[in-house]
Amino acid sequence: MIVKRRLLTLRCVIKGKVQKLTSNLVMVAPQCEARDANTDTEYSKCVDLRRPHKVKRAIETMDKDSNVTEAQTKIFEAVANTRIALIVVDFQNDFISGSLSVKEGSAGEDPLDAIPIINDLANEESLDMVVYTQDWHPKNHISFVERAKDTDRMLENGHHDKELKAFDAVQFETPSLKQVLYPSHCVENSWGAQLHSDLVLPGSNVFLIRKGEETHVDSYSAFADNDGKQLNELEKLLKSNNITAVLCCGLAYDICVRHTLSDASKHGFLTGVIRDCSKAFSQEMASDTNKFLASEKIAILDASTAKSVINGEKIPIEWLSKICDKLKSDED
Repeated sequence: MIVKRRLLTLRCVIKGKVQKLTSNLVMVAPQCEARDANTDTEYSKCVDLRRPHKVKRAIETMDKDSNVTEAQTKIFEAVANTRIALIVVDFQNDFISGSLSVKEGSAGEDPLDAIPIINDLANEESLDMVVYTQDWHPKNHISFVERAKDTDRMLENGHHDKELKAFDAVQFETPSLKQVLYPSHCVENSWGAQLHSDLVLPGSNVFLIRKGEETHVDSYSAFADNDGKQLNELEKLLKSNNITAVLCCGLAYDICVRHTLSDASKHGFLTGVIRDCSKAFSQEMASDTNKFLASEKIAILDASTAKSVINGEKIPIEWLSKICDKLKSDED
């Protein structure tokens, strides 16, 4: 089992004192991958759990304490008992080759390239859960440019008489919200809303979450609507299965993946994105997303490193730092 594997790795790590965490933490962890020339992505640094001296140098978390052994044990247990869910966001026909194809965006990234890698990761036996999300919109959804002037909604005066096009940002008076308009996409029960047929779903511990089902509000995140209303289904699902860490990938990296990652982190999960399994629509927004994730201590990994994390061989430095921070906070 994955927990046993992590424990066996960690039990032999250190016998000395655990000291205060310092900024030198990142200096002892090798970079998971070099900067990606195509996406301007700089990947997270990781600690190799198979190398005891690396972990010893990385775990410097507590002030001097009379019961250092207990502190060590807590750190080891937190790492060893990490339960990981893979969330695959919106890998649907319309985002791949349909009305809102990610490939047609300025980033020029093709979702089809990611499918074999996603299938490989999703079928890792060490994963504790796999979740697939779907945009699932009514035919008159408020994000559809074709329906922006329907009678059940009202645009501000400046927009009402304007000829609208896809990707315009508008302000509605009724309901009161800002909205980016998109071509009609992922309409419930349509071909465009279906998961791509090349995805190979694992045989067990697989769940489906649908979002964007309300007519008058969009939902980028799989956790909540854009107006902040909590959907709760995903959070409850993860926590009821004792999930502590989330690895996320999908479409689009700079929109729904970004928002799902942000909410996962806010809900207290150790969080990471698998960049080569995530495709961006906008080159500019992809670069901004990289900076945002780094600022939020959300790990940016490639698929190879993500597999090592799933199998308990490595841990992103962001995760180890958060574990140490939480343990210290619990003691204060």
